[in-house]
Amino acid sequence: MIDVRHTHTQAELSWRPSALTLSIATCAAVALAVALIGAQWQLVVFAAPLIGVLCSIGWQRPTPEVRVRAHPGIHRCFEGEQTQLSVWCVAESGDVTTGLTVTTLDGMSIATVTDAPPARQTVTVAADRWGRYPIRANVNVAARGGLLTGTATVDAADVFVFPIAPPQSTSIPRTELLDRLGTHLTRHIGPGVEYADVRRYVPGDQLRTVNWPVSARRGSLHVTERLTDRAADVVVLIDNYPQPPGPATAATDRTVRGAMQVVQSALRSGDRAGIVALGDRRPRWLGADIGRRQFYRVLDAVLAAGDEYENLTGTLAPRAALPPGAIVIAFSTLLDTEFALALIDLRRRGHTVVAVDVLEGAPLPDVRDDLVARMWSMQRSFMYRDMGTIGVDVVSWRGDATLDQAMHLVPDHRRRAPRRR
Repeated sequence: MIDVRHTHTQAELSWRPSALTLSIATCAAVALAVALIGAQWQLVVFAAPLIGVLCSIGWQRPTPEVRVRAHPGIHRCFEGEQTQLSVWCVAESGDVTTGLTVTTLDGMSIATVTDAPPARQTVTVAADRWGRYPIRANVNVAARGGLLTGTATVDAADVFVFPIAPPQSTSIPRTELLDRLGTHLTRHIGPGVEYADVRRYVPGDQLRTVNWPVSARRGSLHVTERLTDRAADVVVLIDNYPQPPGPATAATDRTVRGAMQVVQSALRSGDRAGIVALGDRRPRWLGADIGRRQFYRVLDAVLAAGDEYENLTGTLAPRAALPPGAIVIAFSTLLDTEFALALIDLRRRGHTVVAVDVLEGAPLPDVRDDLVARMWSMQRSFMYRDMGTIGVDVVSWRGDATLDQAMHLVPDHRRRAPRRR
C-alpha cells in the first residue's frame, strides 16, 4: 500500500555563522586587540585578510532555497512490517554543501541503508504500534563559501501504520436484516438451504420446491419451505473525543482494534461496512461498501490518511453515512455526553445501535478507595440501564474477554416470524 507520488517540502532554514566564520572572527579580534594594546601595527596587516573574508559575505550569492523530497511521500503498512523509503534534499544553486539525517518519533525503529550520498538517505522503518509516524529530515546547509550554516527540520513523509485486526470473526447483533441476499441465516421464509417447514401446495409455487415423498404419503402436493439468508449494513462509530489520561487513553487502542475486527468480519461475510469517526478536530465518515478495497479505505479513514473519506461538521452522524436499516456498532469510553447524544439520535432514526464500552475500571488511575470504585461501577450500571431503556444496548468489553464474547451479550431484537400452516 504505497502512495507513489513524491512530496516536495521547502525547508525554512535558520541561518547562523558557521564554525569557520566564528574561528576567523575570533582570530581577527584577537589580532586587532593585541595590535591596539601592544602598539604592534604589523598585526593589523595580519588581521586585514581575515576581515576581508568576513566582509565578503555581503557580496556573495544569496542564501539558497532548499527543498526536501521523499519517495514515497505517504506509505501505508501494518504493525511489525518493515518498509523502505528515500529522502533527499535539493538546493537551487550548486555551490552549496548539504547534509541530511533522517529521524522519526519514539516507537518506530529506523535503520539507514549504507552507501548513500550525504544529501540522500534511504531508510528502513518499522513500528510495533499503529499510528501516524512522520519521517523528519534534519537538513544542514553550508552556503556563502562555508561562512553561513543553515539548519531546518522538515516532515518529509508520513508512514501510516495500520493495526492488525484479530482473526476471530465477530457476530453482528441479532436483529431484523435487510431484504437482500446475504449469508446471515434468518427466520424468514424464502430462498435458502435451511429447512423451515412443509405446507400444502398453492398455485404459484415453483415445482422444484415440491416435496415428493411427503406428497406421496399425504395424497396431495406439498412444498418445502426454507429459511432465507440475508445481508446487513454495518457501520462502526468511533469515539475520538478527548479522553482523560490513564485507562481512558489506553482504551483508544482497543477502540481501533475492535472497530477493525468488526469491519473485517462484516466484509468477510459479504456485508457492507462503513465507518464514522466523531469528536476530534477532523470528524469524518466513509460510506458502506463491500470488497477488500473497502477494508483499506476504512483503515485510511481511521487514521485520517488519504482523501477518500468525507469530512463532516457537527457532533451527529450524517444521514448519508448510514444506509436505511444499518446496524451501528459504537466503540467508546462513554465519558462524553455529545457522543451519547449521537447514539440516541441514531436510535431515533430507526437504526439498531450497540455501544461497546471499552473503558475498564475508573477513568482516574490514582483512585484507590474501594468506595469510590464501587460508586463508579454503580453509576455505569445505571447508565447501561438508562441507555437500554431508550433502545441503545450497551455491553462491556473487558480485557479478559474477546470482542465476540462481549457481543453475545447483546439482546435478541428479532421478531419471530409466524408459522404458516
